[in-house]
Amino acid sequence: MNRSLLMHTKRMIIAIFLVVIMLFIIPVKAATTKSPLMKGDGSGFVTHLGSSEIVEVNSVYEEKATEFRGVWVSPLVGNLGKYISKDQYKNEIISILDTMDYYNMNVMIFHIRIMNDAFYKSNYNKWSSYYSNNPDWEALTWIIEECHKRGIEFHAWMNPYRVTNNVNRDLTELASEFPALNPASNPDNMLKGTNSIILNPGIPAVRDFLLNTCEEVIKNYDVDAIHFDDYFYDAGVDDSKTRLDQGVSSANLANWRREQVDTFIRDLSALIKTYNKENGKSIQLGISPSGVWQSGNGIVNYDNNGNAITNGSNTKTSFEHYGDYLYSDTLKWINEEWIDYILPQTYWAIEHPLCAYYDLLEWWSKVVEYKKVNLYSGWGLYLNDSTGGYSWYTNPKEAYNQAMICNTLKNVKGTAIFDYSAVKSTVTNSSKFVGMKEIWDTPKILPENLNTTRIVPTKVENLAVAKNNVGNYLSWTETSDAKFYVIYRSEKEVTYAPTEVLDIIGHLGSNGKIEFTDTTAEAGKDYYYAVKPQSNSLTLGHGTTIKTAGETTDSLQTLGDFDVLNISDGVIPGSPYHVAWSKITFPYGNQIKYDLYYSLNDGEETKVSNPTYEKYLYNAVIPTTEETTKIKIRLVAYNSIGQTEYIYESNLSKGLGSVKNFECLGDYYTNKEVSFVWTLLDYEDVEYKLQSSPDMSEWTTVNAKKTLGEGSGRFICRLPKDAGSVYYRIMAVKDNEYGYSNIKKIDVLNSLGSFKNIKLDGEEIPVYLIAEEDQLLKITFDKFNADNVTYNISVSDDLEEWMTGRQYSSKFNVDVKNNVVNVNLTVSYIPLKIYVKVTATANSGYAETEVFEIYVKVFENYLEDVLASLDSSIDGYINELDIYN
Repeated sequence: MNRSLLMHTKRMIIAIFLVVIMLFIIPVKAATTKSPLMKGDGSGFVTHLGSSEIVEVNSVYEEKATEFRGVWVSPLVGNLGKYISKDQYKNEIISILDTMDYYNMNVMIFHIRIMNDAFYKSNYNKWSSYYSNNPDWEALTWIIEECHKRGIEFHAWMNPYRVTNNVNRDLTELASEFPALNPASNPDNMLKGTNSIILNPGIPAVRDFLLNTCEEVIKNYDVDAIHFDDYFYDAGVDDSKTRLDQGVSSANLANWRREQVDTFIRDLSALIKTYNKENGKSIQLGISPSGVWQSGNGIVNYDNNGNAITNGSNTKTSFEHYGDYLYSDTLKWINEEWIDYILPQTYWAIEHPLCAYYDLLEWWSKVVEYKKVNLYSGWGLYLNDSTGGYSWYTNPKEAYNQAMICNTLKNVKGTAIFDYSAVKSTVTNSSKFVGMKEIWDTPKILPENLNTTRIVPTKVENLAVAKNNVGNYLSWTETSDAKFYVIYRSEKEVTYAPTEVLDIIGHLGSNGKIEFTDTTAEAGKDYYYAVKPQSNSLTLGHGTTIKTAGETTDSLQTLGDFDVLNISDGVIPGSPYHVAWSKITFPYGNQIKYDLYYSLNDGEETKVSNPTYEKYLYNAVIPTTEETTKIKIRLVAYNSIGQTEYIYESNLSKGLGSVKNFECLGDYYTNKEVSFVWTLLDYEDVEYKLQSSPDMSEWTTVNAKKTLGEGSGRFICRLPKDAGSVYYRIMAVKDNEYGYSNIKKIDVLNSLGSFKNIKLDGEEIPVYLIAEEDQLLKITFDKFNADNVTYNISVSDDLEEWMTGRQYSSKFNVDVKNNVVNVNLTVSYIPLKIYVKVTATANSGYAETEVFEIYVKVFENYLEDVLASLDSSIDGYINELDIYN
């Protein structure tokens, strides 16, 4: 036997010996048994499409280490309302997150681009009307933060090409609605289809714009993924001019259109990967196409690079996204690994006669076999209310059975449900979601992103645990390269089994310390805990363990910082001291309450008993005295889980004293010129500055024209270009001493424009009108082209105090028909002269007419009423007019 053969034989014997030893040392996981899948009506077993072969699934739900559980959220389908106020919108989002927590879901797929628009401030896209045309608050950053607090990823759902579903729009008129940087501002860049008007995918400028739009989002917002659904090309579009310009024949239409979409996906993939590499991020690119790439025989083979070779899934549906009309080759995107996950809308029921769920999903599982692309399945839960939903409609366990199929197919790593409303309905009525709460009873770790640079996070340090009157309080030092923290709990040593996951959280805590309270711990029982960090690539780090040892602590969990905490500066003794703060949103415990305390000159602490809540802020006014030189405040936020305390001290000095009689004159419209007036101080050589602040925290000097007269001053300036609340004050300065006016809050409104075709009883409205008692005035004008407009009449007898039309006359009414607004006002005989203006209000917009005068001609003299009116009218206008018979 030669030497090389002898060495080879020895290596083989050693290898076999090691394998045998390992078989004895390492326990082998038992294979999961499978069972036939029963039909919903119990009449037999489900079979593969076009075959008598029975579909088999896992007999019991196998707890896997990771699982994607997502839900699509969109106002387009009524999942949440438009933005009306900060409180309203926050409450709706918190409700969605609470529902997700109920089912331990871990991905929110949120619609931020619906119709070539934006749910965020963009240089390229106009505000989405599904959010607000002119919002005074941008919600996106806050929504992402709230998701991350709860260990939930935020996937930014965008429709790249769709401009509008109204295919009857004139393209030139439509183009006028978009900013110059948006290609839709040029009608030549749009295509009109059967279902929608879209941006033309074949124009390079369109692709560049979409890349810029996506880059803007990933740079400015902490999103975890860019997510597209199936809106690519549309049916019925005519892009013959584009193809002619590029020398493409009609015979090559299908391949050419696919190439246009391919180019965009490839370039976006490269852009995101470069950004990730340069910034230590792992933002994913996910695609959710319609369920069928192409119908075929379901057979999948592979080339030497692991690329799937197939003619399509074992389905019979005629709607396929590979060809007409979507032209999106998702199989190529998987093979090229341009995307990080594929989430096909496999909405069909298990018992669908043409597109059975198992066969369709099995094909998708095969095509990702050798690729670094995660596969998740889209569920059409909304079909449980549709008679055309087949077993979605007839079988209460359809969702559970689909979950068992996903659990069985090895490459399916999770699911997403369309849509949120369908999920929400199951919380109070689980009859169409039977069994799901039981198998989704444990939080799940998100699958690792395979198609990126792995980021292994640093092991957590200083893990501590103690018992308090709420539960077991855990804390550890924040890890800079962690996105989430996975918390495990066991009554024995932690093994990091999927069933030991207690919760997954983001960066809850403050000052570099992460905090968590286990409120489900049984009193008197000791537990083992462990924490693993999870990075941006969703890679888990090493665990750190600890055991409760009976120690107790009074420490409570920190609820987090105040998003807004404004404390007025420049206060002089005797002037009011303003404190304002916003609500804290915290994912655990009951509603948060607030207590504010203050002390003057280190005296006894006093609780503020009357904070008000307005415009999303709590506001409190603390009185000071002429002798006050120091003020200390203590603000406490607390609930059943924990508390946050903020302490602030400030020194007061007399300075120049208060600036008196500060007022703003004019209409509070965006970009409108107004005058600020005040009374001058009794000092010479005082410099006066007009200052503004969005929230009373930081003040900036306003560029304004100043005039000083005899005893008074005036600043003339323009209000901001954007609607919202602004605070103003006057600051006086002399020889390093200061004085301040009171703070004046201005609610700046957008102008809706002017009233068009306004008439009184069919005629032009006169400057003044002599009307008879009980006369009905009919004012008409064109309806404003804005959402949620409210029309009213304002009435005054002195041009200072105004009442609504309803307050003036119970017969007042408004009627809108055929785009014409009819406002009816019945004239009362008191007061004898009134000023009238018509107003229109919409969200943050406003418009009003010029004021016109009405003199009332009465037929009966009610002496006491008339004398009272005469007594309050000192201008003598009644004597100037012959208003009595």
